[in-house]
Amino acid sequence: MYAKWPFFQSTMELIEAVMAKVDIDIVKLYQKELVTPDLVPIGDLVFTELHSTIAHVKMVGYPMYIYVYLCVSVCVCVCV
Repeated sequence: MYAKWPFFQSTMELIEAVMAKVDIDIVKLYQKELVTPDLVPIGDLVFTELHSTIAHVKMVGYPMYIYVYLCVSVCVCVCV
């Protein structure tokens, strides 16, 4: 599907670009400092969805790399 459908290719590349810009450490710091305790579960849901999205992108198996910031404050390259 990825190889034969340009729209799908560009969609996956856009998803990759969005995930590459996510810095989970900064988001968690903002959540800790600025979010009221009753809204913290929403942030946790966002983190869960981010990790789920990464897993699903990897399942597609297209020949690219996803750069994501993990909670260890290191940018790592996860080969898909």
